[in-house]
Amino acid sequence: MVKPVQRVARAAPVSVAPAPIGRRKVARSVDPAAPVRVPKSGEKIGIGRAVRARSKALLEPLSKADLKAIGARGSVGLKGSGALKGEVTISRGRPYLITANKGLKSEVRFRLDLPLAKAEALAGKISMIGGELHKTGDYEGKISGAKVVIPLKAHRLGDHLEVIGKAANRPVPEPEGLPAGTWIKLERPISVGGQVVKELRLWNDQLDDGLKVKLYGRLDKKNYGGVLRPKGEYFELSGASNLTLGEPRFDGAKFKDAEGQPLVILRHDSPHVVPGPAQLFVLRPEAKLAHLGSFGGQIPQWVNSFHGFRATAAIGAPTEAEKGSFKLLRGKASMDGKELVAIGPREQADGAVVAEGAAHWFDVTTQTVYGTEQAGNRRVLAKVIRVPGE
Repeated sequence: MVKPVQRVARAAPVSVAPAPIGRRKVARSVDPAAPVRVPKSGEKIGIGRAVRARSKALLEPLSKADLKAIGARGSVGLKGSGALKGEVTISRGRPYLITANKGLKSEVRFRLDLPLAKAEALAGKISMIGGELHKTGDYEGKISGAKVVIPLKAHRLGDHLEVIGKAANRPVPEPEGLPAGTWIKLERPISVGGQVVKELRLWNDQLDDGLKVKLYGRLDKKNYGGVLRPKGEYFELSGASNLTLGEPRFDGAKFKDAEGQPLVILRHDSPHVVPGPAQLFVLRPEAKLAHLGSFGGQIPQWVNSFHGFRATAAIGAPTEAEKGSFKLLRGKASMDGKELVAIGPREQADGAVVAEGAAHWFDVTTQTVYGTEQAGNRRVLAKVIRVPGE
């Protein structure tokens, strides 16, 4: 019996494109376990070869010991970034920084690449110059990328300090974010515990957005976050005086004017069982002004006792009607038959000047201060301070 012939299906012919003329590309298998080579700094990876590009690497910062050594004799070849203190001088039309032994054979100096006009403005002055330092000889070196460095002033928490900056008001924050209010972007940053601080929040105060001001107050630190976001910290200026408006400074003990002289203060303490902040009147008689603020109250120990100024009032003369209605008898004063509250002056230590016989009384209802002075053998009403409305 003849077996049937089995037909085998043949694959359709596959057309193969001719290989391009030139170098033949060979596919390479990749081992997934092989380590991946990371290009080095400045290296460019090309197809088929690695092209290394030489790039100028940044110099490492010099330590304090290295900076001391590089600014003195020796340490040839030492390089690094940093800043040196010395006297800028011009020699043969080129600027230098003298760091040791000026005028002696052992003088140490560094060539600066500062513009000549800028260097001439610094000539003869002690300056801090920073950049990339290179000691090329025992007594000479060079500073590339030279810039004048203004050292940050170091402060500690609780210090009273003067700052200049621009007000920036922030809206209500996200949950646990930095608080809203007025923040001062500092014209010159400060250093607090080695940390650079570029802005401070104003505590218990509000300024117009974009306003440039000079302020004086106490440096405090606050925290935020900790639950919904990582815990952070920021710095505040509490008990701030606006020096731009001529407000007195409070240094933690005394109120002083711009010349550092202590001022006379009047104080009306809260009569309530739970004491609130006292009303404060800081007098500047030469300017015929009284600065109104608040002080103390039932507050935690770490909170600044001075809460800042809220207004300024003129020290004026009383009216004829007030002179006729004011009565002073046996150390007590009244106006229109209503007894007034004695509020000082409260003399500050170290010589706040108080006129002889001067005394002040306060009408709580009308928010008016009445001041007396000695005239012969009696006291007379001489000045009035009217607290402006809210």
